[in-house]
Amino acid sequence: MAPREQPLLAVDDLSVQFWTGGGTVYAVNGISFEVAAGETLGIVGESGSGKSVTALALLGLLPRAGRVKSGTARLEGRDLLQLTDAPAGSSQEPPGSKAATCCSSRTGSCAGSGGGRSR
Repeated sequence: MAPREQPLLAVDDLSVQFWTGGGTVYAVNGISFEVAAGETLGIVGESGSGKSVTALALLGLLPRAGRVKSGTARLEGRDLLQLTDAPAGSSQEPPGSKAATCCSSRTGSCAGSGGGRSR
């Protein structure tokens, strides 16, 4: 039996919250998944189920009112949730530079991402 390879991306028990004038919104509650090298993952669900928020959290692009409450997200063993922006002139890769999100909807935009076009 061959040893199990480390997944390219491993997300475990990720929870994301937003503070609003009406109180705390629990946008993502304990999502976990793994993606191996060469695999493609599609996340589907109803509008408002947390698909885009999950992707934005992994890429470090949550708006100011949002925060990762708990969980881990490792890309090639590096914790994405602990990465910070690299100092100017640094050779350090920015958070999310090896990951991308592709959102689609009837309008061709990704909620919270500033828009986009479908092709």
